[in-house]
Amino acid sequence: MQIFVAGATGVIGCSLLLMLIREGHIVFAMISNESQVEAIKKVGAIPEIAGREASNNKAHKECGWIPFHPSWSDECVKYHKNPLMGILVTFTIKGLDCNEYTF
Repeated sequence: MQIFVAGATGVIGCSLLLMLIREGHIVFAMISNESQVEAIKKVGAIPEIAGREASNNKAHKECGWIPFHPSWSDECVKYHKNPLMGILVTFTIKGLDCNEYTF
């Protein structure tokens, strides 16, 4: 399967990238600058240097869908600006019975 990972050099994206490659997927990794190209190639992913607009176009062309991340919406701003809402989100995630979660 071809998979496009936005945020591939972040904490979660890095782990996800390695897991997907180990499972045999073809992984396109969105990166923000050329200094990250070699590291992405070294783990076996295909680097894509792009902003959000370009990454949406690439994902749609290569994988057949358009990515979306909640942080790209105005709705997400409320959670970052309101500590009480952030706490609510934390408890919601814990309530999902996840074994691991990262903030």
